[in-house]
Amino acid sequence: MFSTGKPQVTDSFLAGADGVTLNYTVAYPLKKGNKITGCLFCAIYFDDVVDILKKAVETSDAQAGLIGSKGQIMSSTSNLQYGEPYMDYVREAHNIGVTADQLETELLAKTPGTYWSYRDGNLYYTMYNNIENTDWDILTTIDFWSIYRTIISGFLVIVALMAVLCSVIFFLVKRFISKQKEVVDMLVQSIQELEEKIYQDERPDNMDFREIIRLTSNGLSDGLTGVVTRSVFLKQAQAQLDKIPGDKITILCFVDLDNLKILNDTYGHKTGDTALKSIGYILREYEKKYDGVVGRYGGDEFVMLLTDIDDEDELRSVLESLVLRLHSDIGTKGESLPIQCSVGVAVRQQGSSLEQMIANADEALYFVKQNGKGYYKIYQD
Repeated sequence: MFSTGKPQVTDSFLAGADGVTLNYTVAYPLKKGNKITGCLFCAIYFDDVVDILKKAVETSDAQAGLIGSKGQIMSSTSNLQYGEPYMDYVREAHNIGVTADQLETELLAKTPGTYWSYRDGNLYYTMYNNIENTDWDILTTIDFWSIYRTIISGFLVIVALMAVLCSVIFFLVKRFISKQKEVVDMLVQSIQELEEKIYQDERPDNMDFREIIRLTSNGLSDGLTGVVTRSVFLKQAQAQLDKIPGDKITILCFVDLDNLKILNDTYGHKTGDTALKSIGYILREYEKKYDGVVGRYGGDEFVMLLTDIDDEDELRSVLESLVLRLHSDIGTKGESLPIQCSVGVAVRQQGSSLEQMIANADEALYFVKQNGKGYYKIYQD
């Protein structure tokens, strides 16, 4: 906040006297002229945000969800599991006119939009929008068939009049879409009103802002991709290696986005940033699935430690699927642009240090970059 001069809003985190209460935080700069003289800081309880969502949609039979900067479900009125990747939920449905990867790209680019989906015999309509001053997204979904059946029951006397019925359906769909826009606007306005209330509160005289900022882990994650920073990765990875038995398969992957400079020079740095965000999303999925940790090593390079691999067959399967996932498309200027990554892999040997694993994975990555790119190589002594 002090380096950018912009308000900062965090994802949810555990705090409170019990250490398990979910909170969100808002930090707003206080300025005198162009100089920042301090800040207003507030923690918002998780339940307060859920209440805002419920109040905003209670009159429309819609469901609302708040998605965090890492694509995780933070708050929801439809009992979606907190902390789960929202894209996993999207992939379980049959989406009409959009794929999960395309939707993920739209959310990363903070582009508002809508899409239809079919799930469990019901048709759903979803609108999404970014919340100002945050990396959060609001998604509002309504069960189209439930609304349709409720309204059409009042017109049973004119069912035989097909022309009139078609006109009524057209009117209902138009009204329905307009209603969803009102719901999204209400949600955004509710968040803004809550922020205004927070910023107007008086600051306690004994508040230690430096300690609060330290406790909220500000600066521990990379602001663009959402993975942890290099220094945090080295500490967390070493802590995991210290407690993992030496006979358990553990790997370190050095991941590099191929041709980032060409991507930036040809399509602009915003497209390059979107590509890096997409890679961050994919690597965090593998981090969670295989009990690991992923960090941004620098520029277009990522490092990822995976610890929950049973045998060599699973190791090969994980690496094959990882490379395949990293061959993806991102949307830019109305067209689909393919991206790919090269991966160097080091398998932990008896007595190997974290530094040695990183060096070995880097050497394997160099081999891939010199021999065609876009695949993986396991380091061999």
